[in-house]
Amino acid sequence: MKIMNKLDALKRNKVVRNQTLFQFKKYDYPNEAIWKKIHGSLYTKEDDFKVFEVSSNRIDCSDAEQRQSKKITFSDSFVKLTLIKKGISTFAAVRELSQKTGIPENKIKYSGLKDTFGVTAQYITLPTKEFLEKKDVIFKINEQFKLINPKSTSKELKVGKIFGNRFEVTVRNITNKPREIETSMKLFNKYIKENEIPNYYGHQRFGQNQNNHIIGKNTLLRDFESALKIRLTGSLNESNNHKKARESLKKNWQDWETCYSILSRDDEHFKEDLTILAELKKNKNDFLGVLRSTNMLYFFIDAYHSYLFNKVLMELNKKRIKVKELPLLGPKTQFTNKRIYQLFNKFLKADGLSIDSYKHNNLAAGIRERMRKTSYCIDKFEYELKKNTLILKFELPMGAYANLILDRIIANNNKHKIN
Repeated sequence: MKIMNKLDALKRNKVVRNQTLFQFKKYDYPNEAIWKKIHGSLYTKEDDFKVFEVSSNRIDCSDAEQRQSKKITFSDSFVKLTLIKKGISTFAAVRELSQKTGIPENKIKYSGLKDTFGVTAQYITLPTKEFLEKKDVIFKINEQFKLINPKSTSKELKVGKIFGNRFEVTVRNITNKPREIETSMKLFNKYIKENEIPNYYGHQRFGQNQNNHIIGKNTLLRDFESALKIRLTGSLNESNNHKKARESLKKNWQDWETCYSILSRDDEHFKEDLTILAELKKNKNDFLGVLRSTNMLYFFIDAYHSYLFNKVLMELNKKRIKVKELPLLGPKTQFTNKRIYQLFNKFLKADGLSIDSYKHNNLAAGIRERMRKTSYCIDKFEYELKKNTLILKFELPMGAYANLILDRIIANNNKHKIN
């Protein structure tokens, strides 16, 4: 199914994506009122939102197809390719690549996750042996994604080992006057040259239904059944048809054959749900095993840690306390700042957890603990106005969310974004 068909289906079902977990305040983005927002439509067409991964040496993959080599010798341990996709998540693309080729998911490596909506380009690596055995299949996978520009490399990609992403965003049907737009863009450009932007996690980190962090919290509490039940039956920002289907799942919970039959195999929206239910049919009530086998376990735990990061950073910004970094928690997290320790413990205790509980949780061994900067700079910001269409281009460091930048400058009239 093409993206625009999905978009039309969402419009018919009157889906409005306006319920989000975090409502940012004036102290989160000081001086925002100095420019007037641009009123227009984001995400109108599938190529209105483009993302190009920028490697650690500041090379992006936007022109990968033009640079494709004709003669290649694969003499190293790995093959690096450019994955170009639209209307599908990185997770889903990797899972489908694995299913079609037989290459295990854990051997398909990438540095970061990209948006589902829009056109995105990113690097992946495959073992050379598997690539050579399956290359005829690899280049004929799916209309939603393709792999191009294979190159031999001795290095396997690792999560986080990139500079960031370059974005090209088109805003259509603008109602502001041209002079007003020029003034706003100049003021915003001046602002980002003089100020850093708070490094909050964006709304999509918490899923379409804004509950990924709750699933992660229940996982850490070892209530694995509740975690999966929330994942399969939660429905905050979905169409009425999808909400009805999830209500039926709730009524028939633990009757996995019936639950599996409720969801349409033709509906792309339920693709990952059906994978989970197929595992539950096979493994009955092994809820932890299903979380592990579907590679969701630490994804949701990470989402909970992203939620904690946002909560602590919002509290610090409210009190105008500046710190350079905050931790994404794990069993070895060390605190040198007593106030930061107290804030994390305060929010953890509200959820029935504590910092000390990580030391005694056998799930903690797989947690990717790390430090995250609390602010960043927007780089290479450009804009171009063509009649009532505005094209924005900018680079963000790894982990920064473009939608939070767009929210600062665009009053979006099109609420039907697909994630």
